[in-house]
Amino acid sequence: GGGATLILNDPENLGEQRIYHATFTEAMALEPDGTEVWRVPTGLTLPPIVEGERQSTHSFGLNYHPPTDSVVVVMNSGDILAFDRATGDLVASDRVPGSPAVSEIVNIPQAVIDASDALTDEVFGTTPTGLSFFSLIVETIFGGGTVVTNYFGIDPNSGVLYVAATDTDEADGSTDGQSERGALYALELSDAGAGLEFSLRNTLSFEGGTGSTPTIREDGRRVFVSDNLGNVIALDSELRTLWRFDLGSPAAASIAVSPDNSEIYAVTRTDVFKLIDRGDSAILGWIATLEAFADDPDIEIEFQALTPTITANGVAISVGGGFAVGEAEVMLKVGVGLLDRITGRLRSFTLGREESIAITSVTPTGSICTANSPVRR
Repeated sequence: GGGATLILNDPENLGEQRIYHATFTEAMALEPDGTEVWRVPTGLTLPPIVEGERQSTHSFGLNYHPPTDSVVVVMNSGDILAFDRATGDLVASDRVPGSPAVSEIVNIPQAVIDASDALTDEVFGTTPTGLSFFSLIVETIFGGGTVVTNYFGIDPNSGVLYVAATDTDEADGSTDGQSERGALYALELSDAGAGLEFSLRNTLSFEGGTGSTPTIREDGRRVFVSDNLGNVIALDSELRTLWRFDLGSPAAASIAVSPDNSEIYAVTRTDVFKLIDRGDSAILGWIATLEAFADDPDIEIEFQALTPTITANGVAISVGGGFAVGEAEVMLKVGVGLLDRITGRLRSFTLGREESIAITSVTPTGSICTANSPVRR
């Protein structure tokens, strides 16, 4: 398994592109027609199959490091590797210091987990170690059992890599092989004389974990993450905290940062927030008005359903509709729409076929593409 593929312009062939991808055991570069440019082992090996044991063998996909012309991958185990973009040669490898996060699935009754696991077992089978996919995916969404739970950021201005992960085992006061604290690591990839190597530049440790990808402002002078306590956290490039903004409930995805107007967009399980960065603080711009299913008699409540994506004339979002059972939203219908950046009101909406737990991708022609993952539905 692997995360998102990376597409880069091919500097040797004007107007052409190449596709870069990594799994836990292999990295590769492909032409758009599928022809292999290079394919190399990562040097990591799959652990032995142990019944009922979770394997940390997920790749979050490659990212580009401009100063060294390399592609870098981070695994959910915390392993980080860099490959020469042109040749595929492994040029550096290391591991972030975190320990696996404490596993906890919140707000879902065990009866629902058991019934959903039975459904996925019937359709998809189980993992090689016998685990059911529904509970495994939900546990991953909540950050349990792994060191890293999302993609990572690279500042193209400085080349600094930002990886959101867990803190060290002992940081929570108990040396038990698990971590109850989150951490953000700033790393450098540079020539140490005998070749490239990763080095730890700065670390920010905080209460609670994070499942968000660090978002780097276009000028590289701000980095944004969220924690599972409900805070949007703004940091400078040295990971000094500039401000925190409490959303009232945990952020459900990574923070979206506009290159203009000091606008920041964050989502909780139900709402979309626009914040304005004032330098040493943030103020609330609006909470979005979601009226996608206002005239649908089958829908009792509406809620946001995916990471927001900023466009020139709005914010692309996904909206779900259904009803509430306790603190959970049961999704019956879902679609994609565009929020007005000034007012937060829905400008347009189109009913979709299936939900997603990925991202809202907007193409150059304005099409919205999502990867279907019917976990909540």
